[in-house]
Amino acid sequence: MIERLESFIKKELSEFLRENILLGEGIFLSITRVLVDDSLERAQVFVSVFPEKFSEEIFKELKLLHRVARKFLASRIKRHKTPQVQFLLDKNLDAESRIEKLLQEK
Repeated sequence: MIERLESFIKKELSEFLRENILLGEGIFLSITRVLVDDSLERAQVFVSVFPEKFSEEIFKELKLLHRVARKFLASRIKRHKTPQVQFLLDKNLDAESRIEKLLQEK
């Protein structure tokens, strides 16, 4: 059940971000994964930004939108309680891209 909820949140928030965040040309934003805790009260939404140099700017916008994102989810989820949404930078992808760059330099 949690996996289905995580998948649903990922899909719905992807649509929400596409509609609510203006990205400059050549900037890409994607939700890489969603983790919902066992109590179903919190959802950690891992986001990657490419190129990385725009991560800080994008995350300022995401912090401003987290309450609106929860309201958006509440309108889509047929559950009594909607999880709190927390956007986090997916550091796994950042580490992978750094390793890939280092390998290409050699």
